[in-house]
Amino acid sequence: MTSALSISNLSYSVSSVEILKILNLEVPQQSYFAIAGVNGAGKSTLIKLILDLIRPSNNQSDIQVLGVNSQDRRCRDAVAYLPEKFDVKRNVTGWQYLQFIASIYGERLDK
Repeated sequence: MTSALSISNLSYSVSSVEILKILNLEVPQQSYFAIAGVNGAGKSTLIKLILDLIRPSNNQSDIQVLGVNSQDRRCRDAVAYLPEKFDVKRNVTGWQYLQFIASIYGERLDK
């Protein structure tokens, strides 16, 4: 059975400061999993790495979501992300924002 999330040899550094050091993790399908820690522990960084918003520091890292490499666009079909700081310009309506996001993925919206 494919894991829901599989991470091996994941490391991430910024200016020689190690944020994550050789993380290995398997989350089985149909299970609950939480990431907890103090500020600066690397929780948001880990999520961004899983979503391929940032890339690992080492080439040996492997991140799989339902058996699909995290750098494969299909991976995003199974993952949702709402950032801590959700910044949308004040003059943009909800509908305009949805249209913008749909256009990124080449999708049409149906009211």
